[in-house]
Amino acid sequence: MPYTAEISRFHPACVLVLLDRSKVMAGPLGGAAALTRADGAAGAVNRWLYGLILRCARGDTVLDRFHVGVIGYGEAVGEALAGPLVGRTLVPISEVARAPLRIDQSERGAAPIWVEAVAAGGAPLCAALRRAAGHLAVWMADHPDSFPPLIVNVGSGECSDGDPLSEADRVRSLATGDGNVLLLTVHVSGRSDPAIELPDEGAALPGNHARRLFAMSSPLPPVLCQAAREAGFTVGNQPRGFAFNADLTRLISCLSLGTSFPSSNSAAGPRPAAPPPPPPVRPAPRPAPRPDEGTFPLASDRLHDVRCNLGEKLVTYVGVRLAGVTSGLPARDGPLFERWLVLESPGGRKVYVPPQAVVAIEEHPRSEGQ
Repeated sequence: MPYTAEISRFHPACVLVLLDRSKVMAGPLGGAAALTRADGAAGAVNRWLYGLILRCARGDTVLDRFHVGVIGYGEAVGEALAGPLVGRTLVPISEVARAPLRIDQSERGAAPIWVEAVAAGGAPLCAALRRAAGHLAVWMADHPDSFPPLIVNVGSGECSDGDPLSEADRVRSLATGDGNVLLLTVHVSGRSDPAIELPDEGAALPGNHARRLFAMSSPLPPVLCQAAREAGFTVGNQPRGFAFNADLTRLISCLSLGTSFPSSNSAAGPRPAAPPPPPPVRPAPRPAPRPDEGTFPLASDRLHDVRCNLGEKLVTYVGVRLAGVTSGLPARDGPLFERWLVLESPGGRKVYVPPQAVVAIEEHPRSEGQ
Protein backbone atom coordinates (compact mmCIF):
# COMPACT_ATOMS: atom_id res chain seq x y z
CA MET A 1 0.00 0.00 0.00
CA PRO A 2 1.45 3.43 -0.90
CA TYR A 3 1.88 6.45 1.41
CA THR A 4 3.74 4.49 4.07
CA ALA A 5 7.28 5.87 3.78
CA GLU A 6 8.72 7.20 7.00
CA ILE A 7 9.27 10.91 7.47
CA SER A 8 12.50 11.81 9.25
CA ARG A 9 15.52 14.05 8.85
CA PHE A 10 17.09 11.24 6.80
CA HIS A 11 13.91 10.84 4.70
CA PRO A 12 12.28 14.29 4.63
CA ALA A 13 8.87 15.07 3.21
CA CYS A 14 7.98 18.03 1.01
CA VAL A 15 5.08 20.47 1.34
CA LEU A 16 4.57 23.23 -1.23
CA VAL A 17 1.88 25.88 -0.68
CA LEU A 18 0.32 27.74 -3.63
CA LEU A 19 -0.94 31.08 -2.32
CA ASP A 20 -3.55 33.10 -4.23
CA ARG A 21 -2.40 36.76 -4.32
CA SER A 22 -4.90 38.00 -6.92
CA LYS A 23 -7.01 41.14 -6.53
CA VAL A 24 -9.99 38.98 -5.53
CA MET A 25 -8.16 38.28 -2.26
CA ALA A 26 -8.58 41.96 -1.29
CA GLY A 27 -12.23 41.24 -0.48
CA PRO A 28 -13.42 40.49 3.06
CA LEU A 29 -12.90 37.04 4.48
CA GLY A 30 -16.20 35.26 5.06
CA GLY A 31 -17.40 35.77 8.62
CA ALA A 32 -14.60 38.26 9.40
CA ALA A 33 -15.42 41.71 7.99
CA ALA A 34 -12.27 43.29 9.44
CA LEU A 35 -9.99 40.79 7.70
CA THR A 36 -9.31 40.42 3.99
CA ARG A 37 -8.95 37.07 2.32
CA ALA A 38 -5.29 37.88 1.64
CA ASP A 39 -4.71 38.61 5.35
CA GLY A 40 -6.42 35.39 6.39
CA ALA A 41 -4.56 33.24 3.89
CA ALA A 42 -1.11 34.71 4.59
CA GLY A 43 -1.75 34.56 8.33
CA ALA A 44 -2.71 30.90 8.09
CA VAL A 45 0.43 30.04 6.12
CA ASN A 46 2.63 31.85 8.66
CA ARG A 47 0.96 30.07 11.57
CA TRP A 48 1.30 26.75 9.76
CA LEU A 49 5.03 27.32 9.21
CA TYR A 50 5.45 28.23 12.87
CA GLY A 51 3.55 25.14 14.00
CA LEU A 52 5.61 22.91 11.72
CA ILE A 53 8.83 24.35 13.16
CA LEU A 54 7.64 23.61 16.68
CA ARG A 55 6.60 20.11 15.65
CA CYS A 56 10.13 19.45 14.36
CA ALA A 57 11.96 21.09 17.29
CA ARG A 58 14.08 19.12 19.72
CA GLY A 59 15.45 21.51 22.32
CA ASP A 60 17.37 24.23 20.47
CA THR A 61 17.53 22.13 17.29
CA VAL A 62 14.96 21.99 14.49
CA LEU A 63 15.17 18.65 12.68
CA ASP A 64 14.86 18.82 8.90
CA ARG A 65 11.94 16.43 8.55
CA PHE A 66 10.28 18.71 6.01
CA HIS A 67 11.30 20.82 3.05
CA VAL A 68 8.74 23.57 2.55
CA GLY A 69 8.01 26.34 0.10
CA VAL A 70 5.40 28.92 -0.87
CA ILE A 71 4.60 29.97 -4.46
CA GLY A 72 2.45 33.06 -4.84
CA TYR A 73 0.32 33.79 -7.91
CA GLY A 74 -1.26 37.16 -8.75
CA GLU A 75 0.38 39.94 -10.74
CA ALA A 76 3.25 37.49 -11.09
CA VAL A 77 3.99 33.86 -10.27
CA GLY A 78 6.98 33.29 -8.03
CA GLU A 79 8.42 32.28 -4.71
CA ALA A 80 6.64 34.03 -1.82
CA LEU A 81 8.98 33.46 1.13
CA ALA A 82 10.38 36.88 2.03
CA GLY A 83 13.36 38.31 3.88
CA PRO A 84 16.51 36.15 3.94
CA LEU A 85 14.65 33.36 2.08
CA VAL A 86 13.55 35.50 -0.87
CA GLY A 87 13.78 33.67 -4.19
CA ARG A 88 14.02 30.21 -2.64
CA THR A 89 11.38 27.52 -3.16
CA LEU A 90 11.89 24.30 -1.20
CA VAL A 91 13.79 25.10 2.00
CA PRO A 92 14.70 22.76 4.90
CA ILE A 93 12.51 23.64 7.86
CA SER A 94 15.50 24.46 10.11
CA GLU A 95 16.51 27.24 7.72
CA VAL A 96 12.96 28.58 7.75
CA ALA A 97 13.11 28.66 11.56
CA ARG A 98 16.28 30.75 11.51
CA ALA A 99 15.12 33.29 8.96
CA PRO A 100 11.74 34.94 9.50
CA LEU A 101 11.16 38.22 7.70
CA ARG A 102 10.24 39.84 11.02
CA ILE A 103 8.50 39.19 14.33
CA ASP A 104 5.12 40.89 14.72
CA GLN A 105 3.62 41.78 18.08
CA SER A 106 -0.10 41.54 18.74
CA GLU A 107 -2.54 41.00 21.59
CA ARG A 108 -2.03 37.25 21.13
CA GLY A 109 1.73 37.54 21.51
CA ALA A 110 4.63 37.55 19.08
CA ALA A 111 4.38 35.81 15.71
CA PRO A 112 7.13 35.18 13.15
CA ILE A 113 6.28 36.32 9.61
CA TRP A 114 7.67 34.68 6.47
CA VAL A 115 4.93 35.55 3.95
CA GLU A 116 3.26 38.93 3.37
CA ALA A 117 -0.39 39.47 2.42
CA VAL A 118 -0.67 40.64 -1.23
CA ALA A 119 -3.79 41.13 -3.40
CA ALA A 120 -3.26 42.39 -6.97
CA GLY A 121 -3.68 41.25 -10.55
CA GLY A 122 -5.27 38.12 -11.99
CA ALA A 123 -5.16 34.56 -10.69
CA PRO A 124 -2.78 32.52 -12.92
CA LEU A 125 -3.38 29.25 -11.10
CA CYS A 126 -2.37 27.15 -14.13
CA ALA A 127 1.05 28.81 -14.22
CA ALA A 128 1.45 28.25 -10.48
CA LEU A 129 0.65 24.54 -10.88
CA ARG A 130 3.16 24.22 -13.72
CA ARG A 131 5.84 25.98 -11.66
CA ALA A 132 5.10 23.70 -8.71
CA ALA A 133 5.34 20.61 -10.91
CA GLY A 134 8.77 21.67 -12.14
CA HIS A 135 10.13 22.20 -8.61
CA LEU A 136 8.66 18.92 -7.36
CA ALA A 137 10.10 16.94 -10.26
CA VAL A 138 13.59 18.12 -9.28
CA TRP A 139 12.98 17.40 -5.59
CA MET A 140 11.61 13.91 -6.27
CA ALA A 141 14.63 13.07 -8.41
CA ASP A 142 16.73 13.65 -5.28
CA HIS A 143 14.23 11.84 -3.01
CA PRO A 144 12.81 9.04 -5.18
CA ASP A 145 11.51 6.89 -2.31
CA SER A 146 10.17 9.66 -0.08
CA PHE A 147 6.63 10.13 1.12
CA PRO A 148 4.94 11.81 -1.87
CA PRO A 149 5.01 15.62 -1.83
CA LEU A 150 1.93 17.56 -0.79
CA ILE A 151 0.76 20.65 -2.67
CA VAL A 152 -1.72 22.83 -0.78
CA ASN A 153 -3.52 25.46 -2.85
CA VAL A 154 -4.91 28.25 -0.64
CA GLY A 155 -7.09 30.66 -2.57
CA SER A 156 -10.32 31.93 -4.03
CA GLY A 157 -10.75 29.29 -6.72
CA GLU A 158 -10.38 31.93 -9.45
CA CYS A 159 -8.24 31.05 -12.47
CA SER A 160 -7.36 33.58 -15.17
CA ASP A 161 -5.06 31.57 -17.43
CA GLY A 162 -6.79 28.40 -18.59
CA ASP A 163 -8.21 25.14 -17.28
CA PRO A 164 -6.72 24.29 -13.87
CA LEU A 165 -8.31 20.82 -13.90
CA SER A 166 -5.97 19.57 -16.61
CA GLU A 167 -2.95 21.12 -14.88
CA ALA A 168 -4.05 19.54 -11.60
CA ASP A 169 -4.23 16.15 -13.31
CA ARG A 170 -0.64 16.56 -14.51
CA VAL A 171 0.56 17.48 -11.02
CA ARG A 172 -1.23 14.53 -9.43
CA SER A 173 0.34 12.18 -11.98
CA LEU A 174 3.81 12.88 -10.55
CA ALA A 175 4.94 10.18 -8.15
CA THR A 176 7.69 8.84 -5.94
CA GLY A 177 8.13 5.16 -5.20
CA ASP A 178 5.65 5.59 -2.36
CA GLY A 179 2.73 7.09 -4.30
CA ASN A 180 1.44 10.02 -6.29
CA VAL A 181 1.70 13.69 -5.38
CA LEU A 182 -1.23 14.81 -3.23
CA LEU A 183 -3.02 18.03 -4.19
CA LEU A 184 -5.05 19.61 -1.40
CA THR A 185 -7.17 22.75 -1.78
CA VAL A 186 -8.47 25.29 0.72
CA HIS A 187 -11.19 27.60 -0.62
CA VAL A 188 -10.81 31.04 0.97
CA SER A 189 -14.31 32.41 0.53
CA GLY A 190 -15.97 35.75 1.10
CA ARG A 191 -19.20 33.96 2.04
CA SER A 192 -20.40 33.30 5.57
CA ASP A 193 -21.55 29.73 4.88
CA PRO A 194 -20.72 27.02 7.43
CA ALA A 195 -17.37 25.29 7.06
CA ILE A 196 -17.17 22.16 4.92
CA GLU A 197 -14.17 19.95 5.57
CA LEU A 198 -12.99 16.87 3.67
CA PRO A 199 -16.28 16.11 1.87
CA ASP A 200 -16.97 12.94 -0.13
CA GLU A 201 -18.91 14.72 -2.90
CA GLY A 202 -18.74 18.13 -4.54
CA ALA A 203 -22.19 18.51 -6.09
CA ALA A 204 -23.68 20.27 -3.06
CA LEU A 205 -20.79 22.68 -2.52
CA PRO A 206 -21.69 26.40 -2.70
CA GLY A 207 -20.49 27.98 -5.96
CA ASN A 208 -18.64 26.90 -9.09
CA HIS A 209 -15.24 27.81 -7.67
CA ALA A 210 -15.68 25.50 -4.70
CA ARG A 211 -16.83 22.65 -6.94
CA ARG A 212 -13.86 23.19 -9.25
CA LEU A 213 -11.38 23.12 -6.38
CA PHE A 214 -13.01 19.94 -5.07
CA ALA A 215 -12.56 18.33 -8.49
CA MET A 216 -8.87 19.31 -8.50
CA SER A 217 -8.24 17.79 -5.04
CA SER A 218 -6.76 14.36 -4.38
CA PRO A 219 -8.67 11.59 -2.63
CA LEU A 220 -7.12 11.19 0.80
CA PRO A 221 -5.11 8.01 1.41
CA PRO A 222 -5.84 6.05 4.61
CA VAL A 223 -2.87 7.51 6.49
CA LEU A 224 -4.21 11.06 6.13
CA CYS A 225 -7.79 9.98 6.82
CA GLN A 226 -6.63 8.51 10.12
CA ALA A 227 -4.67 11.66 10.97
CA ALA A 228 -7.71 13.82 10.24
CA ARG A 229 -9.92 11.67 12.48
CA GLU A 230 -7.40 11.92 15.31
CA ALA A 231 -7.45 15.71 14.89
CA GLY A 232 -11.23 15.80 15.33
CA PHE A 233 -12.43 16.00 11.72
CA THR A 234 -15.44 14.02 10.54
CA VAL A 235 -14.18 11.86 7.70
CA GLY A 236 -16.38 9.82 5.36
CA ASN A 237 -15.56 6.82 3.21
CA GLN A 238 -14.06 8.64 0.20
CA PRO A 239 -12.99 12.10 1.37
CA ARG A 240 -11.06 14.54 -0.77
CA GLY A 241 -8.44 16.98 0.45
CA PHE A 242 -10.72 20.00 0.16
CA ALA A 243 -11.98 22.54 2.67
CA PHE A 244 -14.43 25.43 2.36
CA ASN A 245 -14.47 28.18 5.02
CA ALA A 246 -12.45 25.88 7.29
CA ASP A 247 -9.95 26.84 9.96
CA LEU A 248 -7.03 27.09 7.53
CA THR A 249 -4.23 26.50 10.01
CA ARG A 250 -5.92 23.49 11.59
CA LEU A 251 -6.59 21.85 8.27
CA ILE A 252 -3.16 22.45 6.72
CA SER A 253 -1.36 21.38 9.89
CA CYS A 254 -3.41 18.21 10.19
CA LEU A 255 -2.86 17.16 6.60
CA SER A 256 0.85 17.98 6.44
CA LEU A 257 1.82 16.59 9.84
CA GLY A 258 -0.49 13.58 9.99
CA THR A 259 2.00 11.29 8.30
CA SER A 260 4.50 11.65 11.15
CA PHE A 261 2.15 10.36 13.86
CA PRO A 262 3.06 6.80 14.95
CA SER A 263 -0.58 5.72 14.80
CA SER A 264 -1.04 7.00 11.26
CA ASN A 265 1.05 4.33 9.58
CA SER A 266 -0.21 1.48 11.72
CA ALA A 267 -3.16 0.80 9.42
CA ALA A 268 -0.78 -0.02 6.62
CA GLY A 269 0.75 -2.89 8.55
CA PRO A 270 4.40 -3.44 9.45
CA ARG A 271 6.92 -2.57 6.83
CA PRO A 272 10.58 -3.58 6.84
CA ALA A 273 12.78 -0.97 8.41
CA ALA A 274 15.66 0.16 6.26
CA PRO A 275 18.68 1.51 8.13
CA PRO A 276 18.92 5.26 7.68
CA PRO A 277 21.90 6.59 5.77
CA PRO A 278 24.59 8.21 7.86
CA PRO A 279 24.12 11.94 8.34
CA PRO A 280 26.22 14.11 6.04
CA VAL A 281 29.57 15.17 7.40
CA ARG A 282 29.71 18.93 7.79
CA PRO A 283 32.59 21.05 9.07
CA ALA A 284 32.21 22.22 12.62
CA PRO A 285 30.61 25.67 12.72
CA ARG A 286 32.76 28.59 13.76
CA PRO A 287 31.93 29.55 17.36
CA ALA A 288 29.89 32.72 17.47
CA PRO A 289 29.69 35.14 20.40
CA ARG A 290 26.41 34.84 22.25
CA PRO A 291 24.63 37.42 24.40
CA ASP A 292 24.19 35.07 27.35
CA GLU A 293 27.93 34.33 27.48
CA GLY A 294 28.90 37.88 28.42
CA THR A 295 30.81 38.54 25.21
CA PHE A 296 29.00 41.87 24.65
CA PRO A 297 26.52 43.97 26.61
CA LEU A 298 22.92 42.79 26.74
CA ALA A 299 21.61 46.35 26.90
CA SER A 300 23.18 49.63 25.86
CA ASP A 301 22.06 53.10 24.77
CA ARG A 302 25.02 53.30 22.42
CA LEU A 303 24.59 52.31 18.77
CA HIS A 304 25.90 48.99 17.49
CA ASP A 305 26.14 47.04 14.25
CA VAL A 306 24.83 43.49 14.76
CA ARG A 307 25.74 40.81 12.23
CA CYS A 308 23.56 37.67 12.12
CA ASN A 309 23.58 34.45 10.15
CA LEU A 310 19.96 33.98 9.04
CA GLY A 311 19.84 30.75 7.12
CA GLU A 312 22.76 30.87 4.66
CA LYS A 313 22.66 34.68 4.49
CA LEU A 314 24.53 37.21 6.60
CA VAL A 315 22.38 40.18 7.62
CA THR A 316 23.76 43.24 9.40
CA TYR A 317 21.52 45.50 11.46
CA VAL A 318 23.30 48.87 11.34
CA GLY A 319 23.08 51.55 14.02
CA VAL A 320 20.73 49.76 16.45
CA ARG A 321 20.52 49.85 20.22
CA LEU A 322 20.74 46.69 22.31
CA ALA A 323 17.46 46.59 24.22
CA GLY A 324 18.12 43.47 26.24
CA VAL A 325 17.25 39.79 26.02
CA THR A 326 13.73 38.47 26.41
CA SER A 327 13.20 34.94 27.70
CA GLY A 328 11.02 33.65 24.91
CA LEU A 329 8.36 35.31 22.82
CA PRO A 330 4.90 34.13 23.92
CA ALA A 331 2.68 32.60 21.29
CA ARG A 332 -0.31 30.31 21.47
CA ASP A 333 1.88 27.28 20.63
CA GLY A 334 4.89 28.31 22.70
CA PRO A 335 8.12 30.20 22.01
CA LEU A 336 10.05 29.68 18.80
CA PHE A 337 13.36 30.04 20.67
CA GLU A 338 13.99 30.21 24.38
CA ARG A 339 15.80 33.56 24.24
CA TRP A 340 15.79 36.50 21.85
CA LEU A 341 18.11 39.49 21.55
CA VAL A 342 16.07 42.69 21.16
CA LEU A 343 17.43 45.30 18.74
CA GLU A 344 15.87 48.77 18.51
CA SER A 345 16.34 51.19 15.63
CA PRO A 346 16.64 54.96 16.26
CA GLY A 347 13.01 55.25 15.10
CA GLY A 348 11.85 52.88 17.83
CA ARG A 349 11.17 49.79 15.69
CA LYS A 350 12.17 46.57 17.43
CA VAL A 351 13.67 43.51 15.80
CA TYR A 352 14.05 40.15 17.56
CA VAL A 353 16.87 37.78 16.62
CA PRO A 354 17.76 34.45 18.23
CA PRO A 355 21.12 34.59 20.04
CA GLN A 356 22.16 31.46 18.12
CA ALA A 357 22.16 33.52 14.91
CA VAL A 358 24.44 36.32 16.16
CA VAL A 359 27.90 36.32 14.57
CA ALA A 360 29.30 39.59 15.96
CA ILE A 361 28.33 42.88 17.58
CA GLU A 362 30.46 45.97 17.03
CA GLU A 363 30.05 49.52 18.21
CA HIS A 364 28.69 51.76 15.48
CA PRO A 365 30.91 54.75 14.49
CA ARG A 366 28.13 57.24 15.25
CA SER A 367 28.30 56.27 18.90
CA GLU A 368 31.47 58.31 19.24
CA GLY A 369 29.48 61.52 18.90
CA GLN A 370 26.75 60.64 21.34
